[in-house]
Amino acid sequence: MTRMPAAPLLLILACGGCARDAGPYPSLAPRAIEKLGFDEPDASPPAPVVVDPALDVEVAAADARLDKATADFTRALVGVEGAARTARGAEVGSEAWLTAQTALAELDGLRAEVSEVLSNLDELAVARAATLAPDYPSLEALRARGRTELEREATAITRIGSGLAPA
Repeated sequence: MTRMPAAPLLLILACGGCARDAGPYPSLAPRAIEKLGFDEPDASPPAPVVVDPALDVEVAAADARLDKATADFTRALVGVEGAARTARGAEVGSEAWLTAQTALAELDGLRAEVSEVLSNLDELAVARAATLAPDYPSLEALRARGRTELEREATAITRIGSGLAPA
């Protein structure tokens, strides 16, 4: 008679022990959490925005400054475009070229006012974010408008400057 090796018999007995429901060991069946999958959970609704009267005052003041700076730039832009048209084709250092360059520099100074307003708005947003407060809608809308205006002004300055002879 041949002897059966003990290893397969022990393996069969060990596997049978895994099938029991009772005992101090956890089940090998999938847990509830393992059945959920890897999809992202639904985003929680945004926190309600608490009205901040002090911030509203600062936003209103920045809005007025942005309006004034935009109007000043737009008004000056007409004169600068005229000076640049006169200086088109003029050689570097000529009276027309110097007048156009001076006007363009003044226009860039007006653009800096918009940049300053936007910088102040960014500081307000950063201070708010540092306290983990949610975005303030009127502040974010004004920041977006400021960025758009700053880009418009920078584009106008670049366009006018590219029409002048390089220094």
